[in-house]
Amino acid sequence: FTFNTLSVSNAGAGGAMSLTNAGTVSVAGTSSLTNTAGPAISASNTTFDTSGGGGSAVFNSVSSSNSPSTGISLSNTGGTLTMNGGSVSNASGTAFNVSGGNPTVIYNGTIANTAGRSLVVENMTGGAVTFGSTLTDTGGTGVLIQGNALGSNEIRVTGTTTLTNTSGTAFTQQNNTSGTVRLATLIISNGTS
Repeated sequence: FTFNTLSVSNAGAGGAMSLTNAGTVSVAGTSSLTNTAGPAISASNTTFDTSGGGGSAVFNSVSSSNSPSTGISLSNTGGTLTMNGGSVSNASGTAFNVSGGNPTVIYNGTIANTAGRSLVVENMTGGAVTFGSTLTDTGGTGVLIQGNALGSNEIRVTGTTTLTNTSGTAFTQQNNTSGTVRLATLIISNGTS
């Protein structure tokens, strides 16, 4: 699929963009996704194209609020997905989830959560994940980074990560066989890591 310009504003649990076994997806132009009652993106077994054949997968803004599940979820994806702005807030489940596959993911929006995990990155076999803004978890279940094999690549948060009054362990990093986790600033209040 190739979208030259895509703008979706939704208020439903099904997601602004839902991709399952979707093959290769390209997004260009001035594109945005907004969902005020569900996920912004839910993608599985899908490749985001940056090869030049169909363009690239670049969004100006991707936002989710009040989702009963996840805010953004990528499962067994590949390619490169760039989201230059937006926000994820108040998801009941995981706010931002990357599980399996080898995508390169860039999200420059804010993440704020009060229930469930604010961030999960697990079981990646390559690729890299970069968050260019702040990540805040107040009363949720914190951050989980586990089971990744990223080689020389990184999981990086360049803004401040603030984990306050989280339930259980605020920050968990375990069973990663390669790759680097970099947090510019980590603040934990009334939690453990």
